[in-house]
Amino acid sequence: MKLLHYNILIMNRNLFFRSICILLGFSLPGHLLLAQTNYMEQNFSGGGPFVNANPDAGQFSHLITTNAASSKFEFGPGYMDMTRLVATNGGLVRAVRAVPFSPNPETLYIQITFSVMEISVADLNAVYFYSGENFSGTNSTFPPNTNLFSRFTIDFLASSFVVHDIQTNKKSSPLPLQTPVTITWVLNNSSDGHIYRKPESSANPDYKVMPKKYDLWVNETLLVDEADAYPGSSAYSINKLSNFEIRFWTGVGRVRFGSLRIRDITGILPLRLVYLDVKRDNGKAMISWQTERQNGTDLFVVKKSKNKMFYEIIDSVSAETGGDHIYSIYDHEPFYGTNYYKVEQVDQYGNLIDSKEFIFSLETETEPFIFPNPSSRHLIRINTGGTSFDFLKIYDIHGQEIDFKADLNNDMIEIKPCKTMLSEIYILSFVQNGKVAFLRFLVE
Repeated sequence: MKLLHYNILIMNRNLFFRSICILLGFSLPGHLLLAQTNYMEQNFSGGGPFVNANPDAGQFSHLITTNAASSKFEFGPGYMDMTRLVATNGGLVRAVRAVPFSPNPETLYIQITFSVMEISVADLNAVYFYSGENFSGTNSTFPPNTNLFSRFTIDFLASSFVVHDIQTNKKSSPLPLQTPVTITWVLNNSSDGHIYRKPESSANPDYKVMPKKYDLWVNETLLVDEADAYPGSSAYSINKLSNFEIRFWTGVGRVRFGSLRIRDITGILPLRLVYLDVKRDNGKAMISWQTERQNGTDLFVVKKSKNKMFYEIIDSVSAETGGDHIYSIYDHEPFYGTNYYKVEQVDQYGNLIDSKEFIFSLETETEPFIFPNPSSRHLIRINTGGTSFDFLKIYDIHGQEIDFKADLNNDMIEIKPCKTMLSEIYILSFVQNGKVAFLRFLVE
C-alpha cells in the first residue's frame, strides 16, 4: 500500500500525519536494524550446478522436465531458459525449491527478472509462480490451495504477454517480447505490518504490507496492493513461505530468466503493540499499553464497545518518537458490566498498523466505587461490589448533607440529588459490613 499524506478527523481534531524519518543503514534509537537473510540468489553467470538435492542459496532442489522430447532447460552466460516445443502433451518444465528455506521465513521479498523470448502458441496461465509449503519435486500435479501462500502467472498472447494475479484477477498491460521485466513480490506471513522501499533507492519506505497479505509489482508499477494470501481461505501455517516454484505448463514458447533473488523484508523493523492492560481506578478504567518498534507510528486510537460489534472512540494519543514507550489514558465512564477495549496503532497516513483488545468488567470488582468519577450534577452511580450498604449519606466540602433519592439495581445504586449539585468535591459516607467507610467524588 502506498503511504499517501492526507488529513483525518478523530475526536473533533484534524490530525495531520508527520512524514517518516527512517533511513536504511543507520541505527534506530533503542534498536539495531535486523540483518537481512538471503534465501536464494542466482544470476546464472557461473557454470553451475544450479540444482542440488541439498541446495545452497544459489540452487534449486529440482529442475524437472516431464517430457524431455518437447520441454527443456537450457543454460547460458547469465540466463536460464525454460522452453516448451509443442502444445499438446508438451510436458512440464519446473524449477523448484522444495527443500524448505532456512531459517524459516516470515516475510519474503522476491525479485525475478525475465524475458519472454518467443511465443508460438498463446495460452492463459502459461507459466505459474508459486510461494507456499510442502512442494514436491517428484509429484508434478498442481499444488493444492492448502499448500499455497500466493501465486501469479504469465498469460501468453499472440505477440506479447501479461502478468496475471490469480487471487485478484488483475492483469498488467501487455508487455513486449524479448524485453526484460522485473517482478517484485512482497509477501508477509508474520503477525506484524512491514514497510518497505520501492524502489530500494528511495529515501523513505513509502509502502507497507500487512499480515497475510502480499504486493505484486511489474517493473515499477504496483499491480496488486495488499491482496489476501491463503487462496481458498486455507488455514494459517508458520511455514507458508518455505518453498518456491516456477512452472511452465501450457502454451508454446521460451522464457529466459536473468536473475532470481529471494530474501526477507528487512531494513525497517516491524511495527507492533506488545502489551495492553485495563485496570479499575476509583470507578474509572485506566487503559495502559506498551509499544515496541513503533517507527512510523503517528498516533494510537482507543475505542470501547459493549458487544465487540460497535465501537466508540474514547480518545487518541500522539505517538512518542522512536524506541519503546508506555502509554495510558482514562475512560471516565466505563460501561457497567463488560467493556471491550481496543487500542489501534495508526501510521502517519491513517493506515492501521496493529491493534490489541482487552476485556474489562466492572462487575468483577469487590470494592465499592463511584462511577463515573467525576459524576454529573444529577446522577451518581455506586458499584457496591456485591455487598450491602447502610446509612448512606452525602456531604459537601462544608459538611452540609445533601438530600437525595436512591434506587438499588443489582450491585449498583443510583443516587439522584433532590437539588442540582454544585461542581465541587463531595464525600459519600456509608456503613458496609458493620464498618463506616467513605468515598470522595467530584461533580463536574
